[in-house]
Amino acid sequence: MEWLARAVPWASPGTIPLLLAPLFLMGFGLNRADTAALLPDGTSVAGVAVGGRTLEDARAAIAARAEQLVRGPVTLVCGSTARVTALASLGASFDVDGALKEASRDPGDSGPRDVPLSVRMDRTKLRQRLVAVGEAVRRAPRDATIRIAGIRAVIVPEVVGVALDVDRAVTAVEKALTEGAVRRVIELPLVFTPPGRTRQALAGYRVLGHCATRFNASQANRTQNVRLAVSSVDDTWIPAGGVFSLNASTGQRSPQSGYLKANVYSGSRVVLGYGGGVCQVSTTVYNAALMAGMPIVERHPHSRSVPYVPWGRDATVSWGTADMKFRNATDAALLVRSWVEGDSLHVCLVGRPKAPPVPAEPETALAGPTGGGSTTGAARPVNAAADRAVDAYGSVE
Repeated sequence: MEWLARAVPWASPGTIPLLLAPLFLMGFGLNRADTAALLPDGTSVAGVAVGGRTLEDARAAIAARAEQLVRGPVTLVCGSTARVTALASLGASFDVDGALKEASRDPGDSGPRDVPLSVRMDRTKLRQRLVAVGEAVRRAPRDATIRIAGIRAVIVPEVVGVALDVDRAVTAVEKALTEGAVRRVIELPLVFTPPGRTRQALAGYRVLGHCATRFNASQANRTQNVRLAVSSVDDTWIPAGGVFSLNASTGQRSPQSGYLKANVYSGSRVVLGYGGGVCQVSTTVYNAALMAGMPIVERHPHSRSVPYVPWGRDATVSWGTADMKFRNATDAALLVRSWVEGDSLHVCLVGRPKAPPVPAEPETALAGPTGGGSTTGAARPVNAAADRAVDAYGSVE
């Protein structure tokens, strides 16, 4: 109190409290003014009444409402499917401070009002979420094809490709969430890719030629080679007038391609070579082509008989030196289907015949190591090119 006595020399000690009382009352009033009800009556934010409440209380109430809204679901419609996600996962948040500032303005005589909560978007987070949605809905186009049931051709319908247009989807979501009231159901733009071949293009297709040969499935390495070659040949489409090549279909029979060493012919000897067994695949394709009436472009016999077909019905291959080729003589694309079933190797040529089919069964079962049927057809002359030893990767198989 000494400072006050020096500043007011006429004040006695008894009068000092009386002088300080108005100052304390003024300070208390100013402090109350800072925290008193500042928001106008009749004001609400996103449906939350904040009129007559302090800024601190109003902000807490608005923040709670914003948290509730941002956790709410949004349905993203992608064509015929719908995916539900939280609003927050799309990078959305609400501008609490902006709404509070707007609510604190004097509305004048406009009466009760509800201040909306504006949405703010994190575009990077939104794009990341939509990319993930796009991966979930993406479907690659697939051409119509043909599977074999027994020896009957069955058309497998095409599939239209679909993908999310992420750039347009970002714009659509931002527009739905920031322009006017927040929309909780948003349709996302998709891009559709038609297949290259439709089921209509395969009308009239049938099995033109079929051949089955048998092999010893207990020979593990040879069986592995047969399965690899069959997988390479299967689902090969040959355009009208085009030429099928066994070597082009399988590629070089090397260990890098998964081929193993198995018995192959080298002149009059039987030796180990990579890809042993592939010649049986070549032979089975060759006989299916004969049954389908396809012109043979290139064919080489083995240097000795093989156990899975009659003499003269074999077709050896050797990488870089001997191939088995035939031409598609139809007016439409020709499909090669090949598969292994137990100890049997099957090849079907499927296409649209140029002329009405002749009354003959387009299937033959050729003899194998454990028996089998028979086939007809003149034996081809032996090719001396097969009577030689070749390197391991080009073994006559």
